[in-house]
Amino acid sequence: MSLTDRNILHSLCARELARILERLKFLLSNKIGPFFTLLGEEYLVPPLHGIKDFYDFNVKYDKPLIDLIHEAGGRVHVHCHGSIRRVFQGFLDLGADVLHPIEPPP
Repeated sequence: MSLTDRNILHSLCARELARILERLKFLLSNKIGPFFTLLGEEYLVPPLHGIKDFYDFNVKYDKPLIDLIHEAGGRVHVHCHGSIRRVFQGFLDLGADVLHPIEPPP
């Protein structure tokens, strides 16, 4: 779908971002935190997807969440195993405070 229905994916991501932002605002206003974690970035790293996809979907939609957490004085731990070398700068641009790129063996 990232190739054939990109606009639909962006619409879905924008809708979910709005929902998650509202939930995050509620949590922060009720003093939940200061530590949060994000999971799932590994689904958009090479070789599964390209660098542009990482920025178009991970950075674009997760950065507003991390920015809000940072504004509240919180920190964000991001788990992403796999080949992250080509998208490492994206994690910095995202604002990740901690990057956990290790997956335990099966």
